[in-house]
Amino acid sequence: MAVHSLEGKEIPEGALDSIQGQGGSLSELYESYAGLLAVIQSFLRLPQGSVNSDHLKEDLKEIK
Repeated sequence: MAVHSLEGKEIPEGALDSIQGQGGSLSELYESYAGLLAVIQSFLRLPQGSVNSDHLKEDLKEIK
């Protein structure tokens, strides 16, 4: 969903609500989504090559 948001695509109403059943409260889910979106946006603002994309992918997998 974060990628769709960055691409300007519409996120369906209640998309985060449908994920809620996988654990955690809805407020925690919203906070996690907002944090992930901020990390991706920050990464995209950096000059290309300043962050090792493989390391970023691994770090994001750990957050998951």
